[in-house]
Amino acid sequence: ATVPSQEALVRAAGYQPARYWYGMKRDLSAPPPPIPPVPDGLRVVPWSAQLDEPLRRAHGEAFADHWGSTPPDEQRWTQWYTGSRGFQPELSRLVLDGDRIAAYLLSYFYPAEAEATGVREAYVGQVGTLRPWRRRGLAGLLLATGLAAARSEGYGRASLTVDSSNPTGALGLYERAGFVVDHTSVTWAKPVG
Repeated sequence: ATVPSQEALVRAAGYQPARYWYGMKRDLSAPPPPIPPVPDGLRVVPWSAQLDEPLRRAHGEAFADHWGSTPPDEQRWTQWYTGSRGFQPELSRLVLDGDRIAAYLLSYFYPAEAEATGVREAYVGQVGTLRPWRRRGLAGLLLATGLAAARSEGYGRASLTVDSSNPTGALGLYERAGFVVDHTSVTWAKPVG
C-alpha cells in the first residue's frame, strides 16, 4: 500500500483496490491478555493429528462467508496449513464442544525470518469460530491462550494478517489483545469479460 509506482502501474492497467489487509504485530515481552474462563460445556485442547481432518472441514465452514475464501481440499490443507513446515502444533489450540470443533487457532514459525530479523516471531495464521459458537468469546480465549504459549516458548513477537473489512470484528479483537497495525497491503482486481 505504500509503493506509489506499483499503485500507478496497476491503476494504469485498469485495476482498482478490492480489499485492504493489515499486517499486525504484538511484542511478547509485555504480558499477554488474561486468559478468560472456558465457557461451560466446552474445552480447549492442543492440535492433534486425529483432529486434523475435522479441523480442515471446520475451517471451510468457519471461513465460508469470508471474502475470497474457498474450502481447502486435502492437498492444499496438507501443503499450506497443518502440513506446512512452519506449522507449530504446540502453539495451536482448538475449542471442542463434545467431539465437534467450535473454534481454533493455528500458529506458524518461519526460521528464515527469525534469522533475518533476530526475533522469533509466532505467526497466527488462522483463527476461526464456527457460526453456532460465535459471540461467546472463543476467539479471544484462543488468542490469549496462544499468546501465553508463544511467550512461554521464548517467542519475542506475535504477528498476523487481518482483512480490514472482516465482518466478524476480528480487527477489534486483535487490537484488544495488544496487536498494532505494522503495515497495510492491497488486493487489486480488474473486471474481465
